[in-house]
Amino acid sequence: MKKKSNKINFKSNSSRAIYNYVLENNYKITVKQACDELAVTPSQVYSLIGLLRKKGMNVRVIRKSVERQIYREARQYIEEHNCEISIAKACRDLNVSREQLNNMIHKFRKNGMQISIIQASDIIKLPLNKNTEEAVYQYIVDHNYSISSRQMRTDLSLTKQQTKSFLQKFRRKGIEITVVESKKRNSDAQPQ
Repeated sequence: MKKKSNKINFKSNSSRAIYNYVLENNYKITVKQACDELAVTPSQVYSLIGLLRKKGMNVRVIRKSVERQIYREARQYIEEHNCEISIAKACRDLNVSREQLNNMIHKFRKNGMQISIIQASDIIKLPLNKNTEEAVYQYIVDHNYSISSRQMRTDLSLTKQQTKSFLQKFRRKGIEITVVESKKRNSDAQPQ
């Protein structure tokens, strides 16, 4: 049986640029934006999309109305957070790529919106109340979903119980978190 090749032969640099653009935007692109940013024609974009789909890649073209809705949702999200957002969390909450979010923030700022980007270290300094969950979540994201619960307790001044309940809460939401303990105490020797 002849194996179908997935190798893509780019006819030009612009095709390669469009392909990279598609990858950077998580296979969801707006044709007009791609044309503006890459200085290519819509037909070039559509023909490469056709080729990629033949190779089995699920490329989605976002229509103008959908794009407008994403902008609306992003603007509303930023306003709800008093124009102070964490990039990683906003990307996850809005289901957009980092690049898409940065483009939107750039446009909003051009239109006079004052947006502050909160760094993880700033969140950690916030008082431990409503923001605690946000701080724990951001901490987990910053540590690539692999944390030492003892280290996290120290860094965020949490109790053992708080740490446990936050981890359970996030796992229930489907977030996969690996807990690496710095030293495993001789657990085998513990009485049953």
